[in-house]
Amino acid sequence: MNKIQRRLFRAFLDSGGDITNEVELERFVRYVEAVLSLLPPKLRLAVDLAWRASDSSPYVRVARILSQREGGQVSPQALRQRVSRGLRELEGQVRQRQWDHGPTVNGTRVQPSLRPAGDGRPRLIAPISPSFSASEAARK
Repeated sequence: MNKIQRRLFRAFLDSGGDITNEVELERFVRYVEAVLSLLPPKLRLAVDLAWRASDSSPYVRVARILSQREGGQVSPQALRQRVSRGLRELEGQVRQRQWDHGPTVNGTRVQPSLRPAGDGRPRLIAPISPSFSASEAARK
């Protein structure tokens, strides 16, 4: 686990997340990926590469990758600044969310089922409310 992952998981735990709950952990990863997609392009690419890096000090290697993708020179210091700005935003978003309250149906907490995605990773399938009907879906 690298430093970026550790910081995000710490924010997840601090905001009530449970890393032993597989469903909640999957929700956290999906949430991080969703918030990441909303960052400005330069921040998004920098944080995404650093978030997925396997080593704990990826800046020199990731700066080279980023330079190739952007077609210009990106220094490790510039990368660090981008990652820092993006990571602060992600941490803030993760800390604002309440992770200890899962989805509910008719006031009862339920665990969405996990189904394998095409790449073999589990994906969340949201439960459908018993009152939801096909005719309602057709109207939407």
